Amino acid sequence: MEHGHIVVWYKPDLPQDQKDLLKKFVEERLDNRNILMAPRKDLTANIAMASWGWYQTFGSVDEEVMFLGGLFNNPVIIRY
Repeated sequence: MEHGHIVVWYKPDLPQDQKDLLKKFVEERLDNRNILMAPRKDLTANIAMASWGWYQTFGSVDEEVMFLGGLFNNPVIIRY
């Protein structure tokens, strides 16, 4: 994550249609970023994205919110 890599976690019990949308969202952005997508049991939200000191959670897959407000575009997110 130190070099701009992004981790996208999701709850294992996230509905399959949401997992499919999340996978599509990640795959469409792999050409210019190193992104890892993986399930994580202990998430408090359905989806979370993290990158070197930044963390943001989402209730569902919303490409506009995740791209424009997420780690992909000068975010307003939690700095830890």
